[in-house]
This record gives sequence, C-alpha cells and structure tokens, in this order.
Amino acid sequence: MFHPKCVNTGNPFPGSIKDLHRMTKRKARLHKKAKITNNWDTYKRYQKHCKKDFKKAEIDYINNTIQSGLDENNTKPFWRYVKSRRKDNTGVAPLKKIGSTYE
Repeated sequence: MFHPKCVNTGNPFPGSIKDLHRMTKRKARLHKKAKITNNWDTYKRYQKHCKKDFKKAEIDYINNTIQSGLDENNTKPFWRYVKSRRKDNTGVAPLKKIGSTYE
C-alpha cells in the first residue's frame, strides 16, 4: 500500500497564492542570474515589485478576513489580528557571571 511522505494540507493563504509563488520562484532565478553576471539592477527592481505585491496581498487578506467577521457581528477575527500584531518589549536579560548579576 502506498503511503505518501508529504501530505498536502491545503492553502494557508487563499487568493492569488499561485501568482505570489510564481513571483517568488522568478525572483530566485533572477537572484541566481544576478550572482553570476554581477548585474543586480533587474533583480533589485523585481524584488521591490514582489515586496509591494506581497504587502498588498497581505493587507487585502487581513481586510477581507476582518470585514467578513464584522459583517457577521463576529469580532473574533479582529481581536485575533490585534493580538497577533502586539509586540511585547521584554528588554535585555540581566548579565550574569558565575554567581553574581550585573544590572
């Protein structure tokens, strides 16, 4: 009986994921070519293009998710997003040296 090693779990980011994946592969090819030819202009231009499109796709996905939740009187997607964006500032851990702590 055949048992696959990898299981396709589906698409974690719905929408234009195929286009973004294609762009990532093209960017990798351009990077490889730029390393060989030492001509980085095309790669840098395409890298900016990819970054802009990825950011737009992320914003669209977030807006659609939050908006669909609010349309159904469900605030959970909004608060889930807020919680994921929160950054805790824990600072630097105290320095320790064989039994003593420097502050």
